Amino acid sequence: MLRKFVYPALVLLCVGALFSTAAYAQKWEIHPYAGGFFPRNADFGHFKDEGMYGVKANANLTPGFEIEGNFGYINHFEPRLTDPTSRGVLWEAAGNVHFPWGRLQPFVSGGVGGLTAVVDSDLLDPDQNGPGSVNLGGNRLDDGDTFFMVSYGGGLKAERLWGPLGLRVDVRGRTLPNIFSNSMTWLETTGGVTLSWGE
Repeated sequence: MLRKFVYPALVLLCVGALFSTAAYAQKWEIHPYAGGFFPRNADFGHFKDEGMYGVKANANLTPGFEIEGNFGYINHFEPRLTDPTSRGVLWEAAGNVHFPWGRLQPFVSGGVGGLTAVVDSDLLDPDQNGPGSVNLGGNRLDDGDTFFMVSYGGGLKAERLWGPLGLRVDVRGRTLPNIFSNSMTWLETTGGVTLSWGE
């Protein structure tokens, strides 16, 4: 039930933050993306390598620095050799520092946010109706559990190749420093088109 209020509030917060910078922003960008993440082994299990999909929105505060909101979706957030109905919703705020090089823009990025579990079925109590829970290596993952995360990495953008349309690729590391009293790190690669406007 909490999820019904948290996600809209996060979206409104991100949109509000972007619009509040309108007076200072020189350029705006929307970046729908697709890619994958590749988790490292953790004490509670080796999570599945899985696809992720989402959208990022950016506003330039200076020619070399932009703020970014990211909202992503992971179809399977669960250990290997299991198949519960468990997904993940990723949300974060980040800052990107650009190094313009002609039409190409290499950048480095760092951010903070969270990962919220979406568990539809209850494998611990199959007779229960409503949101569920799953067992992850002896740990209970409940619907709506949220874990703090930090991201770090970079990428490359080629903006306005065809009118407002360009391309962008990202390579990031993500660390969840306290998931079931352990930490989990993964490599994430994404790419997609960008739509840019403003100067």
